[in-house]
Amino acid sequence: MHRLLQRQLRRYLGPDEDIPRELERLVQAVDAAYTQADDDRALLERSLELTSQELLDRNEQLRLRREELERMVMERTAELEARTVHLQTAAEVARDATTAQNLDDLLDNAVRLMRERFGFYHTAIYLTDERGKYAVLMAASGKAGERMLAEEYRRILDETSLVGQAIIHGRPGIELASGDDEGRPPNPFLPETRSEAALPLRVGERVIGALNVHSREEAAFEEAIVSVLQTLADQLAVAISNTRLLREMEQTLRELEVATGGYTQAAWQKVARGFGGSLGFRYRGVGIESIEGEDAQNERATEAAPFDGTRTTKLTVPIRLRDQVIGSLDLRLEDEGTVAETSSLAESVAERLALALENARLLGETQRRAEQERLIAEITAHMRETLDIETVLQTATKELRKSLDLAEAEIRLGGNPGEERQKNQ
Repeated sequence: MHRLLQRQLRRYLGPDEDIPRELERLVQAVDAAYTQADDDRALLERSLELTSQELLDRNEQLRLRREELERMVMERTAELEARTVHLQTAAEVARDATTAQNLDDLLDNAVRLMRERFGFYHTAIYLTDERGKYAVLMAASGKAGERMLAEEYRRILDETSLVGQAIIHGRPGIELASGDDEGRPPNPFLPETRSEAALPLRVGERVIGALNVHSREEAAFEEAIVSVLQTLADQLAVAISNTRLLREMEQTLRELEVATGGYTQAAWQKVARGFGGSLGFRYRGVGIESIEGEDAQNERATEAAPFDGTRTTKLTVPIRLRDQVIGSLDLRLEDEGTVAETSSLAESVAERLALALENARLLGETQRRAEQERLIAEITAHMRETLDIETVLQTATKELRKSLDLAEAEIRLGGNPGEERQKNQ
């Protein structure tokens, strides 16, 4: 019998009284009802307990899922921030690459930016030598880079290094755990390296070097970073090629300027010799008079110089053509206050005078060459009027003397060429 029912019966019937017969069925029904109520309550409590546990479990799952999402968002944000920094670095390197004219400055700025923005342990740029045998270190970051540059560090182009592999095969080389490969010992300058990457510097189909980066972390070079680094390497390669081309063009231009200057100087010396060593004119307000025997001044000069008993200022302005002095302007001024204005005007006149003189010289030279070509054509035409050897020789001798206004002209055939060579030796 249910405990609660027993307690109630003892309260109303007394502890020693039996249940009346007429109440037994009622008591049994009530006992069954109590038992059923206990069972229902136990079932409900169990259901509530299970529901609460499920809610707790679900809440825990939601909490874990939220933490996972937050972690994923943070990781993704960090990746995007790192990606942004990488792209900014690539943009800065590209900007420097388009403006740099000095190769050393370009390479130094590139390795510095990459080390600072990417946080690499070491960054270096290698370029192949002219023979294609070595990859020569041209720029490197940090103290280790300074030591390597001081020792003129280089790598032989073979398969024993990532740099050599990248240059030979023209594709990135990645080592995620440096020092584990017995065939590739660690770099003594970089003992803290745990992973390394080498990216080829490609210009079209040609590889001119490699970008080499080291990290203190293992597996530091993921696909996204390698992609950005290769983009940087491609930009650097184009910039290096353009800078080299610019340097070669500047060198060629300097050589041409030297050669042109030498030709100009020689041409005007020849002109001067044609006039007895020097040619000049002076105007004093009365008439043009010739002057000789005075050399042109190479630099502009101003000095006090008495003239006809009057104190004057002498202004000398060189006449320059392709950085070569071919003459000078000598001016005398009575008013010292006009020296600056006159000097500026004289320099402009000297520039235009140099061009006019050069044009006149070139025209004269062209006319002389044209006259020479005419004479050659005329002599040749007369020689071709006959096929007889003696007549050709006679005609050539006659025309040479006549055309060149010579005192005498001779043409000889014969002799032993071998004997002539022996005499010359």
